[in-house]
Amino acid sequence: MKTIYNEPSDVWINIREPYNKNSLWIYPGENIEFRIFDKGWKTVFTTEDLGLSLKSKQQMDELVNKLSNILTDKLTREYGKHKSSLIRLRDKERELENRVNELENKLDKMTKRYAATLLVNKR
Repeated sequence: MKTIYNEPSDVWINIREPYNKNSLWIYPGENIEFRIFDKGWKTVFTTEDLGLSLKSKQQMDELVNKLSNILTDKLTREYGKHKSSLIRLRDKERELENRVNELENKLDKMTKRYAATLLVNKR
């Protein structure tokens, strides 16, 4: 798919239709269907089309489950990385906000002192 669409592609193992149309959709059911999007979802082949035996279908189910677990683990790890990065960024943002508040307070104090100094000098 990458060569056809020149974009990253995804593999979806789910009964629900994927949001990303640039995907290989493995539709589990009584017969496993492999679908791609081309002006609508088209079934490329199914386990029934391949004439697979019940044992072969079970092996395909195992393969799909393994793929699903691998993808789920990968997504979970990626989510964890992004979550920790966001937490670090939020903490840094709070530190910077606190520093800006400190500097604004110092600037206010200095402005008041300067104004008071000007008043004293005018008298």
